[in-house]
Amino acid sequence: MNYFKCLSKLVNYFLYASFFLIINSAQAIYPEKPITLVVPFAPGGANDTLGRIIAQSLSTELKQTVIVENKPGAGSTIGAEFVANAKADGYTLLLVSAAHVISSSIYTKLRYDPIRNFTPVAQLTNSAYVLVTGKDSSIKSVQDIIKLASKEPNKITYASSGIGSAPHLAGALLAAKGGVELVHIPYKGGGPALLDVMRGDTDIYFASQSGALPFIQSDKLRALGVSTTIRTASLQNVPTIKELGISNFELSGWYGIVAPSKTSSAIVQLLNDTIRKILSKEDVQAMLAKHGEQAFISKPESFGQFLAYEQKKYQEIIQIAKVEKE
Repeated sequence: MNYFKCLSKLVNYFLYASFFLIINSAQAIYPEKPITLVVPFAPGGANDTLGRIIAQSLSTELKQTVIVENKPGAGSTIGAEFVANAKADGYTLLLVSAAHVISSSIYTKLRYDPIRNFTPVAQLTNSAYVLVTGKDSSIKSVQDIIKLASKEPNKITYASSGIGSAPHLAGALLAAKGGVELVHIPYKGGGPALLDVMRGDTDIYFASQSGALPFIQSDKLRALGVSTTIRTASLQNVPTIKELGISNFELSGWYGIVAPSKTSSAIVQLLNDTIRKILSKEDVQAMLAKHGEQAFISKPESFGQFLAYEQKKYQEIIQIAKVEKE
């Protein structure tokens, strides 16, 4: 009898050992095929630029192709929903910005939860938004915006990268804090928004530094102010919105990567380790700084906490700015 009990235990041991060997083996070979990084905005904007920098670096480190796939529309929710419904195997990732956590407060019929339906992988950057206008615009300062909008309500237009995006709420917050009315013009991404501001079709835009810096440096855009409470290294001569008399005005930009919920912790950790390694490199930091972004190294858990904090913060801003839900 004891012999059979021992044999049974031995068989069970080998079964369990084989199971874990199979699991560890599957994780060890990840990634064995190309990874798709979904950018939920149109090509040409700041999200797209940042996504391609990270995708190229990931490809090099993981020795596997990382494809950027643009899925623009509805304030990043089309791309986010696609990833929320993707297989949780680490082969479909989502580049997120503030628009991701804002969506739950803007869209009443959202078919996914920005927090529960995703697994945080890593925050990538932190930066300021810069308020810009076209080089030929009659608007020379933030004070000009307030004066013109006070005289002629609903004349000054502000672009955004989509309804519910951070630039949308930044413009709405500026109007609320300045006590004026501004007209919101949503676009399907930062690229199209920037182009129309440069052409003069739209008056102003809270752009990411990544998207705006090249055009500011080439004098195609005029920088009026930055959204953070301190000036940025890449735009030291540009004052903060708060400095210019708009009290309690503060917003910061950021980017990160999430995966579908229930993605294995081993895959998430591998991706996080790889991203942290990438962001620690001086050449990557310099490349990001060139686009006005500061590398931000984080663990999955801290990024998850940050996402929840940002969601709550934007819920409060939406109430202050009285932004209508879609």
